[in-house]
Amino acid sequence: MHVYQLATPGDATISVGADISFSHHDSLDGISHTGGAAAVTIDTTGTYRIDYSARTSAAIEAEIAIAVNDVVDVSTSIPVTDSGSVELSLIAGDVITLRNNPAVSFALELSPQIGAKMYIVKKN
Repeated sequence: MHVYQLATPGDATISVGADISFSHHDSLDGISHTGGAAAVTIDTTGTYRIDYSARTSAAIEAEIAIAVNDVVDVSTSIPVTDSGSVELSLIAGDVITLRNNPAVSFALELSPQIGAKMYIVKKN
């Protein structure tokens, strides 16, 4: 599954500690997401590979991280100029989000660029 944000001037700014909303998604095999929401819900227990990134319109020292059930997994924290990949054991009902982790707000690149994305694949 792929969720991504095509940011507009009205929703591009990600506040400190805020989750990034995803305006679009494709195939929802075993995962649930509502367009415009930040939360992605795991429907099937298993190990998932998550590839994630965010692109900012200005060079700042912001970081993003994966949060599971509203708790940031600190091992997933990366600068917004990088992309990350992690394998997580998740259970049905877990909610994952992509969060602005440090103490700096930032603005996502605007559409037609993809401002933020997560690719989520069940491994087993």
